[in-house]
Amino acid sequence: MDSVMTDSPAAAATAENDADPTLAHDIIERRRRNDLLPIHRLPPELIRIVIVEVYRKRAYRGIFVVRSVCKYWLNIVDSSPELWTLISLEFSDRFLDMILRNSRNRLLSVKFGYCRRHERLASRESFMQRVIPLVGRWKSLEYQPHRSRPNMCKGKMFSFPLPNLESLTIGGSTFGYDRPIHAPRLRFMDVPTLCSAWGSLSDLRTVKVSRNSPSVDQLYDLLPKWPKLEVLRIYQDTMLLQAHDIRNLPSTPLFLPNLRSLLLFYFPVVSYSHLLRLIDAPNLRRFLVFLVFDSTQYDLDPIFEPTGRLLGAYRGAPNNDSPLRLRVITTSNSFTIAVGDLRLTIKADSESQWSSRLQDCQSALSAVLSGFDRRFSENVRGIQFGGIQCSEDLVTLGPILQRQFPNVEELVVTLSSSRGRLEGPKLVLETLRSPLPPEDGGGWLFPGLATLRLRTGVESTCDGILSVVEARGNGTAQAIQRIAIKNGRIGRDTVAKLKMYIKELRLDGTRYIEDALGLPLNCDFLDAVDDRINATGDYSADRWFFEGLSGYFEL
Repeated sequence: MDSVMTDSPAAAATAENDADPTLAHDIIERRRRNDLLPIHRLPPELIRIVIVEVYRKRAYRGIFVVRSVCKYWLNIVDSSPELWTLISLEFSDRFLDMILRNSRNRLLSVKFGYCRRHERLASRESFMQRVIPLVGRWKSLEYQPHRSRPNMCKGKMFSFPLPNLESLTIGGSTFGYDRPIHAPRLRFMDVPTLCSAWGSLSDLRTVKVSRNSPSVDQLYDLLPKWPKLEVLRIYQDTMLLQAHDIRNLPSTPLFLPNLRSLLLFYFPVVSYSHLLRLIDAPNLRRFLVFLVFDSTQYDLDPIFEPTGRLLGAYRGAPNNDSPLRLRVITTSNSFTIAVGDLRLTIKADSESQWSSRLQDCQSALSAVLSGFDRRFSENVRGIQFGGIQCSEDLVTLGPILQRQFPNVEELVVTLSSSRGRLEGPKLVLETLRSPLPPEDGGGWLFPGLATLRLRTGVESTCDGILSVVEARGNGTAQAIQRIAIKNGRIGRDTVAKLKMYIKELRLDGTRYIEDALGLPLNCDFLDAVDDRINATGDYSADRWFFEGLSGYFEL
């Protein structure tokens, strides 16, 4: 019998050094010194509970550190099979033998990944001889095919029955296995692509496809065979993206009662738009569509309406403590529409490419909203604008949202701190204190608005919010009752007057203008700063703020 199979300290030290050569060479002496410590008076069951709880999910290095304390702890660790459940192609033969002995009949996590040892045929065959007879004990399998020989060993790995396998992860981009996998308890699967022969995996809860998006026909055939499926994530490699055949696509609705999370990153737009029209997922709680716009490849328009159907599906009456809120977020090269954890994001590869698409945001938003359920729209109580274009979005997209959501009571505007620190709030406040132009229907934007939350840059002036409250409190619109301002600056007189008009005012990180430099500022100074920014295009207002102050102070 191999020396590693014995219980002698020398043999154990040999196995430890084989597993981790960086450990000290005085393990045996250390154990001899530690054997008489008072901690050993504790019952072994108690020490075992502590060790297992701390080290069960850690790497073997930590386990060997514990084993090196003394022989008493070595025996406890080696008699705890739950600590010895990971086997990998990277381990030496002697270390594998030690793990398999200590694991007893526990279920195993198997890692068959590409590494230097993988290159040696003898090592690979030795590993296979040890793990293949134990396929009935496999609980999870991580398989990373060889980059130049992706089909190597896959026949041996997947042709056997896997009665206890619960998790399967396959890496690489060229892996293909078109035969059934016999794993009746499989619950998690992360694979480069799907195979139509995998319909027997009826216990699946999570399916992730990481490289090649399956066709609509494949999904339409497989999804009903996975009735317990809760999470479906498809990530298409953009280098492999190509259109699917859209002829003879199915038309019957696809009922997925347990699906809670549907995440789609890059995919053939036309065919998947058809699929989204068919999906009926009443318990969907997380939904993401993420696409990168490239005018040379495809048109995004077909995806908007079916995406809106899932974003705006009616899910019962809202919770009064957390009212429904729709978010519109624009960055320098992306546009996002979101409700809770359901969202659509369109991204361009560059700012210059995106600038040519900004005018399409209105049509995209209108198309998405056209798929919303009417009852859902009536329950939306809040609108949030955020990102670098949020003040402009409020002007251009606000009227569209008002027509779709008639019962909006709360507006949240989060201005980007990277630009427009002074004029950003001004545009927002001007939009809210004036009726809409006739072409947008006239009347007030969000006439039922009762709560306004504004987050802005540290140097932005928010005094204009008083004129909004005064203008909307004349009886033609709902009077604003609650205001929250984060950051920015505001005058003491403005705060005093606001408290006379509204029920609640919250300031978070907001400074009084008079306290910014210890002296009151003339309003002409702020106008001069605005003019300087408009003339130079430089939004870093700090430099202009401190130039020529003597001409603008009221001394």
